[in-house]
Amino acid sequence: MAPRFELGIEALQATALPLGYATEFHNIIKENAKKQFLFPLFSESMNGAAIDSRLVQPGDTFFAIKGKKADGHNFLEAAAKQGALFAVVSTDYEGPSFGLLLDYVPDVQWELQERARLFLEKNPKRVIAISGTVGKTTTKGFAKTLLEQKYRTWASPKSYNSQLTVPLSILMCDPDAEILILEMGMSEPGNLKRLIEIAPPEVALLTMISLQHVDLFSDGLEGIKREKLTLFSHPKTRLCIHHESIDWKGQSFKVEDRYGLGWSKAALHNLCAAVAIAEAFGVEDIESSLPKLKLPPMRMEEVKRGELLFINDAYNANPDSMVAALESLGKKGGRKIAVLSEMDALGSFASVEHERVAKEALKYADLLLCLGERCDTMRITWEKEGKPVFLCQSKQQLREKLKGLIRAGDVVLLKGARSHAMEEILDDY
Repeated sequence: MAPRFELGIEALQATALPLGYATEFHNIIKENAKKQFLFPLFSESMNGAAIDSRLVQPGDTFFAIKGKKADGHNFLEAAAKQGALFAVVSTDYEGPSFGLLLDYVPDVQWELQERARLFLEKNPKRVIAISGTVGKTTTKGFAKTLLEQKYRTWASPKSYNSQLTVPLSILMCDPDAEILILEMGMSEPGNLKRLIEIAPPEVALLTMISLQHVDLFSDGLEGIKREKLTLFSHPKTRLCIHHESIDWKGQSFKVEDRYGLGWSKAALHNLCAAVAIAEAFGVEDIESSLPKLKLPPMRMEEVKRGELLFINDAYNANPDSMVAALESLGKKGGRKIAVLSEMDALGSFASVEHERVAKEALKYADLLLCLGERCDTMRITWEKEGKPVFLCQSKQQLREKLKGLIRAGDVVLLKGARSHAMEEILDDY
């Protein structure tokens, strides 16, 4: 077995150690590498953490995660060139250090998670955990803005909500933050249980739950709800907040336009969830922060291209978010075109849910372009009603079809599964 730590002398020479001390310290580490005593030292000296070598900052620790598409061990040299000082690698790694201090561990992902858990033990924060099927990222952003009136608040970036990016977010957080808002996602059973072990929430919130990742649950929506409710199971959680559709004790939030904003139903859902969080922490003046609220990219983002208006809601899609986006499209003037890709992870519900979306689209769109074979039920539904519909098997075919149909004054909704990256259609205009 490789020693737990190995340090390239080049890395030490690049530190602030006085000349000559680097060599001495390097020898001490090599002599004691098998004694397993260095973990606390290097855990506490971490400046930051990264799992993508392109995002490494000087002084960071790089975690060499072996994923389905790429192996982080192949990017150690790149991480070193970006300025990483340490790297956590698997015990079976036998390659060079590239000047990095290497920490050999049996499971790199587990090590990342444990360092995040230990960080919160030593640096306590008031943790807010947000999960659900729709609106997690937007709710998180809204809640951060509202809470900043009263607290030093830090929120996980982008849509960091996985087994890797939640602990990464913790290790990236502002050490002076009083409140830490974490988005927690689920791609398989057990995910949320592990995440709340790492970051026990003081307050936990569930947005609306819908069919997503349903292929993992034989009992469909009930199975998803059961798994999502794991978010409320930690003994340190003092308050559980949930969408009114969820049958659970605790506090529910109702979707309503209490401030007269005239927002879409989806945006109001996220706002009401965020307000419930802010009120739980004693924030009273909500209205003064409303002008500061911003939607994240690719969430009902309106994009003007000459005389065309695109609604870019392409981040991801499930049946309920599809319907909500179509309802918003229906409120616009001009000819309305829905450009939709098939939805992923619906399992045996795929056909009936695509048909449901198609029926809703009939109410709000004048023209439907869809992408992917699972959209065939959408084509059939529209053809039965005699409305114009086009089913495309490739994105290029879809883009060409849209170019031939679009005209000045049209409003175009772009939405679909993340795997189809429907926002790329904007590059044509």
